[in-house]
Amino acid sequence: MNKRTRSKNLSDQSIEVIVQLLDGWASKLTWDHLISAIDFKLHQHYTRQALSSHPQIKLAYDKTKQRLSLEQKKEAKKSEKDILLEQLQNLEKENQRLKKENQELLALNHRVTYNAYVHGLSLEQLNKEVSEEK
Repeated sequence: MNKRTRSKNLSDQSIEVIVQLLDGWASKLTWDHLISAIDFKLHQHYTRQALSSHPQIKLAYDKTKQRLSLEQKKEAKKSEKDILLEQLQNLEKENQRLKKENQELLALNHRVTYNAYVHGLSLEQLNKEVSEEK
């Protein structure tokens, strides 16, 4: 079985590189993801315990988790905002359609009223309830 050799102790320079990695972190953050990124960047493998024992790294990790969580919440709020904007646009379209229908009904009412007047129908005849009798 292949045993890993122990990585060298974290130097101030390595800690600074790790903190900078965390400052620019934009995707899901876990200790495993950070360890992989450090392994790729520094060609050194450290455990979560080794990394979290350094206050600068632990603080940068916690702050990054907090920042990513806030960004995720903002993104969720943005989605709510988009939904509300879409609902508003739909209501505006419905309002425009109803205004047009109302104009058409007013025009129809005007024509019917005019034609009733021309043909001598009285207001009583026009207001008479519609019955099912023929």
